[in-house]
Amino acid sequence: RTETVDGIGRRVYQYTNIDGNYSGGMWLGYGFKVKKVSLNMNGNVRVAHYNNIVNGVTNTSNSNQYGFGPGANYTSENEKFSISGNIRATYNDNTSTISTLSPSYWTSQNELDVSYEFPLKIIVGTNIDWNLRQRTTAFDRNNNVLLWNAYISKKLLKKDALELRASVFDILNQNLGYSRFAQNNYVTESSFNTIRRYALLSLNWNFTKSPAMAAEGHDILK
Repeated sequence: RTETVDGIGRRVYQYTNIDGNYSGGMWLGYGFKVKKVSLNMNGNVRVAHYNNIVNGVTNTSNSNQYGFGPGANYTSENEKFSISGNIRATYNDNTSTISTLSPSYWTSQNELDVSYEFPLKIIVGTNIDWNLRQRTTAFDRNNNVLLWNAYISKKLLKKDALELRASVFDILNQNLGYSRFAQNNYVTESSFNTIRRYALLSLNWNFTKSPAMAAEGHDILK
């Protein structure tokens, strides 16, 4: 792709056949149990190599991503208590032969989910998503976000078919609409509006039957 950039930042693209472009990715994961705890480890690699022409100058850029992280899950024997967590770190490695403004940076996504069922089929649960983004010379704003959600629910009717749930999302009011994208010789960062702290009251009805009952000729809807 041939690219022309004028003095006020306008870009004009013209598509031209250029050799040497490639991209690919790989993901690996492994899980095992230690006593009653399920553990897992996974990692991924994504590579992208591009050649283009900018204002008549040949540019070679690489946008590579390396991610890894562990996870764990535990559920009690009576299935009333469960806890799970995941930690993931990603290194974004960006280079360009004609630009020094293609920064490399770290991000991290961390999750924790906990729930417990009390007597009378009352369930309390919470989850935390903690997203960390390294500041760079070009992007020096704080875009770290700690999303904390919680709920309390009550199971009703035969076989717990009905659930009444009260939830609060983004308790700390930190949700940010944000994205960062690197390609070729430039990196863009975008901010957009999103819904912040709010509460929700919901009523969920599970009216399905098991596949075994359906195979025996029972009605799915009752």
